[in-house]
Amino acid sequence: MEKDLLSLALKAVEKLRGRIEQADVFVERRKEINIGWEKSSLKQVSVGYDEGISARAFHKGGRGFASASPLSEENINKVVEAAISLARAAQPDPHFKSLPSPEEGRKVKGLYDEKVADLSPQDLAIWGEEIIEGAKQVDENAIVSGGISAYSMDYALANTERIGIEDRRTGLYAYVMVVLSKSGEVASFFDFDEARRLKDFQPLDIGEKACLQAREFFGARQAPTGSYPVVFSYLGSGSILQAVASAAAAEEVQRKRSYLADKKGQKIAWEGLSVLDLPLIEGGMSSSSYDGEGVPHKELTFIEDGVLKTYFHNSYTAGKGNEENTGHAVRGSYRGGVGIAPTNLQIKLGDWTLEEMIEDMKYGILILSTSIQPNPVSGDVSGPIDFGFMVEKGEKTYPLKNTMLGFNMIELLENIDAISRDFREEPGVKMPALRVKNLRIGGGR
Repeated sequence: MEKDLLSLALKAVEKLRGRIEQADVFVERRKEINIGWEKSSLKQVSVGYDEGISARAFHKGGRGFASASPLSEENINKVVEAAISLARAAQPDPHFKSLPSPEEGRKVKGLYDEKVADLSPQDLAIWGEEIIEGAKQVDENAIVSGGISAYSMDYALANTERIGIEDRRTGLYAYVMVVLSKSGEVASFFDFDEARRLKDFQPLDIGEKACLQAREFFGARQAPTGSYPVVFSYLGSGSILQAVASAAAAEEVQRKRSYLADKKGQKIAWEGLSVLDLPLIEGGMSSSSYDGEGVPHKELTFIEDGVLKTYFHNSYTAGKGNEENTGHAVRGSYRGGVGIAPTNLQIKLGDWTLEEMIEDMKYGILILSTSIQPNPVSGDVSGPIDFGFMVEKGEKTYPLKNTMLGFNMIELLENIDAISRDFREEPGVKMPALRVKNLRIGGGR
């Protein structure tokens, strides 16, 4: 079997050409290493190799999808025949217009590192031991869980409209959860690090940092029920931004399953909020030259001075809505279809520091991290504050437990009144803190 993935993709496209109206083929080869530890001991090590091919075929707009592994002449033929058969049997879809045609994209540096591709399970295990040791140096009784993964992948994409591209990526991710106990009480915190290149990966202190932060969560209490100013620290703001971006996926908007439906061009947030989508950042975790359908990536203004400027499109939703394809098609792997997602979202930095935001609050809430999962249609959010503090007279007083947030996403966006100039940085993004004037908090009496 040929080793050149682009040649395989092009060969499969030729088998589809003339037998179906349009089609594309995605070919992938991947190596992945995962280690995991529980209660401060290594529990799991795995190394996986995978390769495969998928094809999407379109007949009168109806779509057929098929995938197979491993890469072989027999499987390529099976995928081609299955995709054609399924497309012809599918319900016609008048909203499908066309797959994209070739355009030149800008090469993004720093997305593949041979040093990451050459890592061994032993390399990851050594990092894991050092992460655990970092936590143990802070508290020898710390219970440490977590994991590290490293992957490398080569892929190629071709379609009947003459697109033919190939690229390579690597990635590293480490996370840790530290649990402490004292006098029958339990406290915890987490941290993580991620990168595409080995030189950008700095996981060794995340155990120490998580343990130091966990110490601050002893003595947790409920906040009194009421409405408060709330500061979302760096990780909290990232969760907000991802929740808003998910609602801006054009497929959800067109199906009226998004609280951002019919809001393009309208003010949805504080006028001081501007957000860019930056797919071409060197070494960015969500950077690439092309999207999952071969459309060249370009910088995009998502929110400008509080106004929603665009939705995120792939070729299908752009055609359906008669709008420009923004190049936000994504493929998780050859095993799945094509979705929509933003790349590196960046909030325009503000004038405050996080500490200044806290000091400016007479009585409020500081949220280090929480999961923002809105009702996709209404935008309503109801959920616990995972890690937060009560703030009184500009100082953290006690950590929170059993305290709930209840708000609407548009309400939150409109009530932002400050953005920090300091931030947490991961490859491709800078995450500042956000302050919201007033949010409803459910706690004790």
